[in-house]
Amino acid sequence: MAAGRDSALYLGLDFSTQQLKAVAIDGDLSVVHQSSVQFDAELPHFRYRHRFDPLNPNRCRVGPEG
Repeated sequence: MAAGRDSALYLGLDFSTQQLKAVAIDGDLSVVHQSSVQFDAELPHFRYRHRFDPLNPNRCRVGPEG
């Protein structure tokens, strides 16, 4: 069922170190739209890289290179 103009929609967001995912569902729990952004591939101008800290392999370093 497509969401009508007055139908309630619900937005779910999943933030991680590598991407952002979003899904919109209607009151019947049907997916209306979903999308994602891969930080490394789609936002290279931010120089954002997900990487591990070689000095401490249990710790993940995130953020701009440098």
